[in-house]
Amino acid sequence: MHTRRRDLPTGRVLTLPLTRNQKEKKRLAILSHESQVKLRPRELPACAERAERFIWAGDAPEKINYYHPLRKASCNADTLNLKLFTTACIGAFGSRTLYLAANQRGKAYARLKLPIPFYSKGIMIDMIDTMRGLKTGQAWFCGSPRMAEIKVPLSAFMPADQVFVKIKRRYGFFDEAGWREIPIHINP
Repeated sequence: MHTRRRDLPTGRVLTLPLTRNQKEKKRLAILSHESQVKLRPRELPACAERAERFIWAGDAPEKINYYHPLRKASCNADTLNLKLFTTACIGAFGSRTLYLAANQRGKAYARLKLPIPFYSKGIMIDMIDTMRGLKTGQAWFCGSPRMAEIKVPLSAFMPADQVFVKIKRRYGFFDEAGWREIPIHINP
């Protein structure tokens, strides 16, 4: 998440430093947005030097604040249930994609993306493994551009001990809100 200092969410934020290679890739990605760099020539390239920040959800996922589009997360025996609420975001628009990053003992275990349809009363959507570029299964989706419910099979990323979620829009420079950790507490 990249925000001004005064806009930081409440609660803990996990900050991960970037390697020299990651900073260079980030810098090149920023510079590819030529028109925006012309408007903010010092501020935008400086973002490449910043560490990546992840919002920590704590032990109560139902209390996730209104800063992030993920409003509620819960698990049952075989499903991760997500409730999303997105608002208009200046500088980010178009189709949405849900990203899931799962770690096991601090190492990358699974990286998934799920393209989110605009409207549906209940359909299956593809889950794509971003590390291998392969379809790995399907999740259930029901929703609209503003509100959505997604049910992801836990088998897609278990036995992970950390799961992070991010919503990205097709167009725009900044993420809407960055990564958010989801505690994996399975309720019967």
